[in-house]
Amino acid sequence: MTDNSRLVSLPSSKVYFITLSVFGYIDVFTRRDYIDLILESLKLYQEEYGLIIYDWIIMTNHVHLIANVKEGSIKSLIMDFKRFTAIQMIDAIKNDPLEIRKEWMLAALKTNQKEEIFWRGIIMPKLSTT
Repeated sequence: MTDNSRLVSLPSSKVYFITLSVFGYIDVFTRRDYIDLILESLKLYQEEYGLIIYDWIIMTNHVHLIANVKEGSIKSLIMDFKRFTAIQMIDAIKNDPLEIRKEWMLAALKTNQKEEIFWRGIIMPKLSTT
């Protein structure tokens, strides 16, 4: 049986399917605290920056959104969201006393330059609404 409770009508304007993947495909979103951090950030971006979310799903190592923005560039907004949440997620991992994978995760999130990054590149094709 199909669950239709999350099906929505998409508008006739541009709508984007966005995938945000964790660097190294690390299974970060297995802890409720990390999921909540992303959900709170999405809510903030809806309220403060005009992000319109039609549907979403958080998987263990990536997030899918069907979204648009009220004004401006969706790409700029998502890039800002990635910067904002990357800092939050890395801080959350560092400061989580219950995270037994902390050292491994932080090491896996480091680039060759020894900088921690959280998200991989953005994938944002336009959905056809015809």
